[in-house]
Amino acid sequence: FPNAGISITELVIAKREPFEGDTLAQIAKFEASVNLRKLIFGREVEILSLSVVKPRILARVLEDGRANYMIFPEADTTQPAQADTAAAMDMAIKKYKISDGYLVYINDSTNMALQVTGLNHEGRGDFKQAVFTLATKTDIDDIDFRMKGVPYLSDARLDMKADLKVDTRE
Repeated sequence: FPNAGISITELVIAKREPFEGDTLAQIAKFEASVNLRKLIFGREVEILSLSVVKPRILARVLEDGRANYMIFPEADTTQPAQADTAAAMDMAIKKYKISDGYLVYINDSTNMALQVTGLNHEGRGDFKQAVFTLATKTDIDDIDFRMKGVPYLSDARLDMKADLKVDTRE
């Protein structure tokens, strides 16, 4: 049975006030593929692969704590929650990959800044399981980190392989 895939190019996520003009994320290409048989007949979403190519992320926290990545409106707590009557659907992710990423995190409330250039990361694991091993490989061309004006990392590189035990019950 065939797999189904989706590809989105030039995806942009922008933010409204007080972050007008800032782009939270710009992604050159986003791709995903799913097991179509399990989706249709098994009520299970098995994501075979996720790929994000050339993501450029700018995450910012203002001095008052407002963050540009809080993009969803707050839930209306004055209305009672409605019960979800739909049958539960399982979801699994087999592997994911980020290629040539660029990340900037600026926190004005803590006077902290992080810049990551040339981020390449991939992981494999059975996310459907409550406990599983996530095998990862990460390399970063350049990391700069400063806090309160003090540079803690400058022009640092990272090459890392790690097998992480993930326990979603804890």
